[in-house]
Amino acid sequence: MSLRLSKDISDIRAGLFERIESVQDEYAARGWLPARLNLNKGIARGIIELFAWGLWQLYNFLAVIHRQAIPLEATGEWLDTHAA
Repeated sequence: MSLRLSKDISDIRAGLFERIESVQDEYAARGWLPARLNLNKGIARGIIELFAWGLWQLYNFLAVIHRQAIPLEATGEWLDTHAA
């Protein structure tokens, strides 16, 4: 049994937006933001979506690498050759 390293893209996106909202609230309370940022469209949304996609790709990659790091779950020609 291996650890669950993968995350759904919607979970990653929700976590990012939650963090951004909390930072916006903190900065607005300190008076550092003149107004709330609109994260539903524009360049900010595109950058957030690209970052979420990159994190999702990283989690998928880590899941594959972790699976191959455990000899009982690893697959591949090299492993099959040396395990025989």
